[in-house]
Amino acid sequence: MIETQQLRTPSTPRRVTFFEDRAEVVRTSTVSLSSGVSRVRIEGVSLFVDDRSVQVRVSTDGVEVLAARVVRVRVAEPDDPAQDLHAAVQQADDAHRGSVQAAARTKASLARSRALLAAWLTSVTRAPTLSGDLRGQWAEAGQSVLEQGASLSARSSEAHWQTTQTAKARAHARDLLAAARAESTEFVAEIEVQLDTEVAGDIEIQLTYRTPAALWRPEHLLRLVQVDGADSLHWTMMATSWQITGEDWTGVEARYSTARPASAAGAPRLRDDVLHARRKSDEERKSVHVESRDMSVETARAHGRGAAEMMGVDDGGTPVLLHSPGAVDLPSTGEPHRVSVGEQEIPVTVRRVLYPELGAVAHFAARGVLTGGHSMLAGPAHIARGGSFVGRTRVDFTAVGEPFEIGMGPDDGVRVRRKLKNERERTAVLGTQTITRRVFVFVSNLSDDARALHVVERVPVSEIDAVKVRVTDAVGWEWDQRDGFLSRDVHLKGRETREFELAWEVKAGSDVVLPF
Repeated sequence: MIETQQLRTPSTPRRVTFFEDRAEVVRTSTVSLSSGVSRVRIEGVSLFVDDRSVQVRVSTDGVEVLAARVVRVRVAEPDDPAQDLHAAVQQADDAHRGSVQAAARTKASLARSRALLAAWLTSVTRAPTLSGDLRGQWAEAGQSVLEQGASLSARSSEAHWQTTQTAKARAHARDLLAAARAESTEFVAEIEVQLDTEVAGDIEIQLTYRTPAALWRPEHLLRLVQVDGADSLHWTMMATSWQITGEDWTGVEARYSTARPASAAGAPRLRDDVLHARRKSDEERKSVHVESRDMSVETARAHGRGAAEMMGVDDGGTPVLLHSPGAVDLPSTGEPHRVSVGEQEIPVTVRRVLYPELGAVAHFAARGVLTGGHSMLAGPAHIARGGSFVGRTRVDFTAVGEPFEIGMGPDDGVRVRRKLKNERERTAVLGTQTITRRVFVFVSNLSDDARALHVVERVPVSEIDAVKVRVTDAVGWEWDQRDGFLSRDVHLKGRETREFELAWEVKAGSDVVLPF
């Protein structure tokens, strides 16, 4: 086969698919070829293109793709130095030469003045005692020599400083000239495609490749609104993307995928998890050490309780592909670009919740079930009630058909104050320990309107038989013994303040070391 053509052609981006840590770009280019073997270099490709991901497709019959490779070219464009830079260098050289010569002359004059002063001092010591006018003449001559030396010393210092400054100016001018003479080097990437064409004509070439320096993350806008007198959550899901690949994607179809093409696909290897047992020492048998820990209770998670938060994009294990509603422009600036990829109205129930142990204000909590559409991906969310933004939060992954609860900002009209009273007792004979905690909750409605609140407190949950936890005083409270929550509904009139009291106790034997 004889190669008949070697040409270079631009390309146009058509579709960009963002992944968690990279992007897949589809470009097209139309080129007119004659029959035979041709080499076509397609421009506009990112310098960071992954060579192994390049795919070339040609839909025209009678055209075969023989090979494709990425070629990185070094482009050097020497700049023509401006004429004024040469003049500036010449002027700086002349100024420095003049300052050096002036400093040398001043230095020589200062040396002659110092020699004259030394000769005057020697003559004064050797001459006989002078009197009258002769003595005054010698004194005037000495004073004149001293003044001349001081003046020349000051001029010498000034000349030295001037020489230093002109040397710096000359070096700066030469650096500017050297920079202007230097080559402005740039690297560009091109994809070289080798084609075998049976019939001459216009051929459309489609390139698909992946590049780093581009990614996306989900973001949400949650707005609490009233629809037909009922509370509803208007959910807008946005795809926020960044790219600094060097390519400007103008008028492209944007897609956002949670798939991870760089991750290895395969089942993990199983290995034995060996457990070792040993006998307790005599010291360990004497006492039982109890530790306390705080745990988050998750009630609306398809992947179960205690699941670790996934970094990056969390899709619950099922890849999701989202599409932009139209063509978008994605310049290579590294700045975030947000695209709305879905909206949905979700019926919710809203109530004010109050956690006195955590905060002094009540918050709105919206509960609902995600129905229809697609799953809610984990990510940051902007919270709004009506037409006002009230804050930011983070939502976890929520599958379709799964219940969720989202905080919708604080209610400044409700305040709470909490007081604790602890009592500790130990029996004299058996040494049984009893710790009693009494909690006082003061709830105030600062507004003129009535408020309905859901107040939640918590008590410890024991996981061992050696420690017993019992609620002793909780009239009007509902106790969830599994998770250790005490809750009640409170109705406050305008400007009303109410006080609530509850108590619980922890009992343990004498051999138990409690953490509190």
